[in-house]
Amino acid sequence: MPHKMVDAGRSNVFGESLLLFRISGEATPFRIGTSQPAGTLVHTILNAKHQTRGKSCIRDLADGAFLKLFLKPPTAHGSYIDIDLTRLRPTSIEVNHDGASFMMPGF
Repeated sequence: MPHKMVDAGRSNVFGESLLLFRISGEATPFRIGTSQPAGTLVHTILNAKHQTRGKSCIRDLADGAFLKLFLKPPTAHGSYIDIDLTRLRPTSIEVNHDGASFMMPGF
C-alpha cells in the first residue's frame, strides 16, 4: 500500500514529502495526494506536465527533468502523483537542517 500525504500547503509539503520518502525504504511506492479541488502542490505539478516550455517555471526546472520524477494518475481525474522509483531512490535524498547534513542510520 503506498504512503499517502494530504497537502497542507505548498510551502512545506514538498520538503516533508521528500523526507518521508527518504525514510520509507527502497521498495515502497510513494504517493502524494490531495482532497482539495485545486491550488495544491499536486495540482501545480500535474498542470505543469501539460504546459509547454517557457509557460511554467516548474515545467522548466532542470529542463523538464524535475517533472519526470513524478508519475501522473492514469485518469485525468486523479488528485495524486507518485514518485517514479526508477528515477529517484530514497537513498539519493540528503537531509540538511541549518546547513548540517543528517545521516539516517538504518535507512
